[in-house]
Amino acid sequence: MDIHNSMEEFVFETVNEIFEEKAKSGFPLAHCYQCRLDVACYVLNRIKPEYIISGRGLAHYESDYQDHLQTSADIVALVNEGLRKIDSRRRPYYTESPQEKPEIPAGPVYNFPAIIGRILHGTTFEPLRNVNVTLRQNSEPVPMIDYTWQNPYFVVKSTRGHFTFLPHPEKAEKAGDRKNFSFEVCIEVEGFSPLQHFFEMSLTAQNEVLHNFSAQNTYKIGELYLFPEDVPMEQNE
Repeated sequence: MDIHNSMEEFVFETVNEIFEEKAKSGFPLAHCYQCRLDVACYVLNRIKPEYIISGRGLAHYESDYQDHLQTSADIVALVNEGLRKIDSRRRPYYTESPQEKPEIPAGPVYNFPAIIGRILHGTTFEPLRNVNVTLRQNSEPVPMIDYTWQNPYFVVKSTRGHFTFLPHPEKAEKAGDRKNFSFEVCIEVEGFSPLQHFFEMSLTAQNEVLHNFSAQNTYKIGELYLFPEDVPMEQNE
């Protein structure tokens, strides 16, 4: 059964319309594809989803005209609110010129899961912040799937020590092939002993690139501990 939130298309259409209107009027804002997605997520997290499973469900939704008008007004207000908030806190990959969703080569490929870890203070067990975490392969930073995923990842207070990576898919000879991949997480912070954590994963090549991130497709490193230089460092295995 295919369940669909009918509000997603409506929100994305509204976001694109408002961004285009703002651009025509000379309103200064970031125009990249990701900043539009950020505004859409801001709105979708603040409205009630409308789930449908068939064309009949969509027809019922469209027929409720008055509710639809009120929902439209609410969404427009939220889009403008989200635009102001997100535009005031631009991420490093935001640009001043329009961008499309980044292109990814066709399969067969090895699709990597999202890599998730957490960095804690080795003696207080508190989440660390303002720390750069780098994912490496063969001593080089691993390319990410697109510019919205950072490497190094800068851990801030709001993530409570968590960091995430989503490596760019790697070409495969044919679907079904299996390959082992070795990675290294590197963390260097002034006043702390450097940390290197090695891990491996085995992947099976697929016919198509997985363009969308899935919270169910993750590889969890777990908790890593960074120790002050005057404290003996324990192994993080």
